[in-house]
Amino acid sequence: MATTQIDSENPEIIPTTSSSWFSNFDPAFPTTAFSLFTNVALANMFVYGVTGRARLAYISGAFTIPISLFVSLKAATEDFERWKKMRHLREKGLPVKLMPYPYKFDWEMHEIRLRQGKLERELKSADNLSGTTQN
Repeated sequence: MATTQIDSENPEIIPTTSSSWFSNFDPAFPTTAFSLFTNVALANMFVYGVTGRARLAYISGAFTIPISLFVSLKAATEDFERWKKMRHLREKGLPVKLMPYPYKFDWEMHEIRLRQGKLERELKSADNLSGTTQN
């Protein structure tokens, strides 16, 4: 027999909104961040090891930042497009490995957040429009 009781000494922990900041990233963010820092560090170590010049090593490490960001963001965008193409196959229950265009990340929560943001912007603009017409 299961009963639900409220424990006054150990109340249920309700997540705060401050933790949501860390959960709002798209699924490719950890891979992109790790790739960025790894490329900077490896370029820095390689150039410093070969030339022995610290300033040149830091500059070469800094030059890898835009390249790494571009490549990672392009790969993430392509993966998101593949994920959107495979929607009908996911709904049928086909495993990812059998799909013609397999995707790397699960973009479901990211797409839900995009839709919610779009709806909130539309509601806000509708409220602004209705507020201006009433005045």
